[in-house]
Amino acid sequence: MSTDTASRTRGPSRLYAAEDALARVEKVIVVVAMAVMFIAGVAQVAVRLGGVRSLGTDEVVTLSMAVLVFVGAGLIVRTTDHIAIEVLQYLPDPRMRRVLRGIGLIALVVFGFVFGYYAWDFTSTVTGERTLQLGIPVVVSAGAMVIGSVLIVVHAAGALVRLVMGEDQDHDGGMNVPRSEGEVSGR
Repeated sequence: MSTDTASRTRGPSRLYAAEDALARVEKVIVVVAMAVMFIAGVAQVAVRLGGVRSLGTDEVVTLSMAVLVFVGAGLIVRTTDHIAIEVLQYLPDPRMRRVLRGIGLIALVVFGFVFGYYAWDFTSTVTGERTLQLGIPVVVSAGAMVIGSVLIVVHAAGALVRLVMGEDQDHDGGMNVPRSEGEVSGR
């Protein structure tokens, strides 16, 4: 194998490994956010049933939900569990799936940049603002939007690079949908 071929092959593979490491961190963040949201939600119900004044757990739930949604959005792009990928699996022509996957990834990159721009603009307007009960900086939940948009761009651009370089697997989003009669019957 020539040096040029080896370096071209390693580039997307390194990118994939870096994205994989990033996705593992995202998974931890999403799981922690979900656990915090669940615990705070249960605590809120218990507090309300006990007739005690709210302890601000609703603010914790809201913050956790923002982190879960926006960091989770980047993770969904990485795991290809979003609707665009699922719909592509029903197309019989692999070239058509590849072209449409590329168009979808370009749209995701553009969306990530546009959303990131507006998220950054919003985040800059809420610096210094705090929640009413616990005093949690609002910039934390607003910052989750910015982080989520960056993750969407990183994962969509990485998938686009792999698609162009020919390293992209023909994803099915975890659905294992048969694409042809031969796959259904095992021929």
